[in-house]
Amino acid sequence: MMNKSNAVILGTILSLTLLTLACGSIFSSYSTPTAAPKFWPNSTFVPPNKSIQVPLGQEVIIESYHASTEPLTAVQILVNGQPLTTEASSAAGQSNTFPNDLANVRVLTQDGEVTTSSVEPALPTYSKTVQLLWTGRVPGVYELSMVATDEANRTGNTIVQRIEVR
Repeated sequence: MMNKSNAVILGTILSLTLLTLACGSIFSSYSTPTAAPKFWPNSTFVPPNKSIQVPLGQEVIIESYHASTEPLTAVQILVNGQPLTTEASSAAGQSNTFPNDLANVRVLTQDGEVTTSSVEPALPTYSKTVQLLWTGRVPGVYELSMVATDEANRTGNTIVQRIEVR
């Protein structure tokens, strides 16, 4: 059993220890500068996985976030280096698009579903979240890449997500 004076000393030590840890984390956040992105616009997948495995026929959500110091004008979406096949590209007879029979890809943003291979914000915005609903129809390895452009006509970093359909 602990006497009252030992309990007070132990409580004081624990309190000082917790206070020291808390202050250390607060002050370290002020002294450690956050590195600015090397590219503007800047894009990332959320979470930032390099590769994902998807069962054949199963839909998976792939989310990306794009931001810039100037309003974004477009986010290009490519699969294996080819733009997605869309209603617009099919109507125009474009043959250099990613074939729909390999995978079904739906593009969603805060503004709704997008029917082109380029997301163009409806209103000026400095950031954009894009979700792709991917359903692999043929087993294989696919490379999804995205790149944003802003009003200053700057093209940001290209992000790549490797998708293995099994």
